[in-house]
Amino acid sequence: MPEMPNYLICPTCKGELLDNENSLKCQNCAVEYEKKWDIPQFSQNKDFYYCPTKKEWLSEKLDEYYKKIESDPTEWESLLKEIIDKIPDNKQKDEWIANLVDESRTAYKYLTSLNPEGHVLNFGSGWDNTTINLARTAKKVTAIDLTCERIQTLALKKKYYNLENIDLFCGGDRPYLPFKDNSFDTIFINGVLEWVASDWSEVEKKYAHKNKFSKAILYLKEVYGSHKPREIQKRFLKEMSRVLKDDGEMYIGIENRYSRLYFGKRPDHHSFIWFGSLYPRFIAHLVSLIRSQRPYLTFTYSVNGMKKLARDAGFNLSTTFGMEPMYRTPSNLFNLAHKNEIEFPRKENKYASSFLTSWLYKKTVTSYGYIATKKEKAKPWVELVVQEFLESQKLNQNDYQVKKINSNRKEKFTIFVEEKSNKDNFYVIKVPITDRLVESVENNYMVLEILQEKIKENSTLKYLPRIVPKPIMKSELNGQKYFVETGCLGTTAKEDKSFDTSALKELPFIIKEFNEIQLDHHTKESLLEGCNKKFNFLEKFLDTDQQRDSFAKLRSKIIGSIEKSNSKLYLRKSDFSLSNILFHGSHICGIIDFDEAGCSLQKSKNFAEFILSYSRNRQNMFWTDSILALQNKNLAAFPSVLEIEKTLKLLETDIDELTIAAQIAWINHVYYMVQFEVGKYSTRKLHHLFHKVLENISDTIYDKNKVITK
Repeated sequence: MPEMPNYLICPTCKGELLDNENSLKCQNCAVEYEKKWDIPQFSQNKDFYYCPTKKEWLSEKLDEYYKKIESDPTEWESLLKEIIDKIPDNKQKDEWIANLVDESRTAYKYLTSLNPEGHVLNFGSGWDNTTINLARTAKKVTAIDLTCERIQTLALKKKYYNLENIDLFCGGDRPYLPFKDNSFDTIFINGVLEWVASDWSEVEKKYAHKNKFSKAILYLKEVYGSHKPREIQKRFLKEMSRVLKDDGEMYIGIENRYSRLYFGKRPDHHSFIWFGSLYPRFIAHLVSLIRSQRPYLTFTYSVNGMKKLARDAGFNLSTTFGMEPMYRTPSNLFNLAHKNEIEFPRKENKYASSFLTSWLYKKTVTSYGYIATKKEKAKPWVELVVQEFLESQKLNQNDYQVKKINSNRKEKFTIFVEEKSNKDNFYVIKVPITDRLVESVENNYMVLEILQEKIKENSTLKYLPRIVPKPIMKSELNGQKYFVETGCLGTTAKEDKSFDTSALKELPFIIKEFNEIQLDHHTKESLLEGCNKKFNFLEKFLDTDQQRDSFAKLRSKIIGSIEKSNSKLYLRKSDFSLSNILFHGSHICGIIDFDEAGCSLQKSKNFAEFILSYSRNRQNMFWTDSILALQNKNLAAFPSVLEIEKTLKLLETDIDELTIAAQIAWINHVYYMVQFEVGKYSTRKLHHLFHKVLENISDTIYDKNKVITK
């Protein structure tokens, strides 16, 4: 039986707790809190439940797998699949899957100082992987949630990921938090504050015998008396202040009350009332009473409103980051105190750039991350890492500024730092959010180093010296690795739909130069081994005998082709897509992201990657259409701007090799997708990108004369 943590107190009276075998008992008020799986149950509302599956089913499944995972942690994967199968198949399903498995949702941690020796509280943790990711960079993490089953799910994940620095508790709805004063260095409250006043059940019971009109009057009296949402939220934040150390930080992720989305684009996220958060509170109460027979309880705030609420709760200093499109999965993050950082997301959003000035955009940002402290203002990790980089390169900090901050669902956090007087000169700081991505970002850095060495050795190269980023440094700050390279000018074709396609005339020559780069750390045998590894891994995701038969045929063809080829290796960029090629006017000015780069035995591998990407984005040709067209030598199906025959001649190869290269590119794409947990467990994505394509292309794997039919 694990020892009771020494920072616990009674959440009813703040008295000392006595640890019994199956419960914790308060020495002062005598309230007893049972344990389940050695997890203390501090919840007052034992029936509270928020999950997409039925409570009874999930509870039984968790108990069933508890002992299995104790003896074999990999059994978690079987349970996870069962849970996902039970999630209703609607538009929220992928979001629930991401909630269960996606660690990249923890990008907000970089807005705090990221203390590696700190004790972190993840309040309202849910069952998601934010707790897991926080535990990778903090000394200790405490997670607490009202839904017992979600905390039990986290307990099984803790076993699976072999993380011993996580404490788990069920609770959060009693008068006090079950923690002693000054227990935590950092507190994360993501998507919780707006809900803390939403429990209306006791009031409903109190006035259950009244008629509708009387209830409405009494409800208004309550919401302006003992159940004021703002007062409840203030008491909640005061409790957070109590358990936070004097030099600690509190992060709150929340929607902006005056989000531009609420001005006619969508209803309030919580009450689902159109313009709900925009109304004066009294009007919002009236509308909510008419619509749902209860007042408006889910208060959100403008940035200034949040500052006032936090100050009233004892937090005197703050930093605020805008988060677009939403704080749960932000792709753009920007310090609202820095005008230059606001400009980038504003211009990226056509609606915002057309109608909103920078000042108004700041006021109507969709959501924000609010970082508050009690005494001393903490410097966010995003600013600390920029400072460390500039100091290491002996660059004057006053001459540089953060241009933009991006995060993506592929587990990468990116900071762009530009020179103020010459904005064409900028650097890119890449931060792998997850352990899995560290290897990929390290590979990107290593390939850039090799490319720069080869460029120095070969003076005949015309394009690569000006389009390939230069690696600058790699280091670690507060337990987090990061990598810096020079930035490339231009915009991607994905960003600029009207880009000058004449720039594509340079692409065959660039690919030819890539083919001249030899990577010495690979051999034909290692490529075969890697290819077989991918096939073996993907076999697990096949559902039917037909799929397995088709997959075996495709594998036989690709492996046979590799075995027959000569042993000369060519640099494979891998993701040679429109999002990784930068254009400026009629020229290609940058090729970025070598995360999955390696070697290929096909001269046309990079060209195949580009054909598939271009056709998919510009011609709406899905993988099936493109691969079938190549298998049937139907080059007329592709846009003429690609000049496939001319390029193959320049690369000294043919359509058969290009077809093999395209099939391998597709296999690599599927393999890469399922490396990310969301892709692995999304039945819809697996069917769309893997099963459907496999079934459609399999009939023509050997029959080159078969006519394409749609």
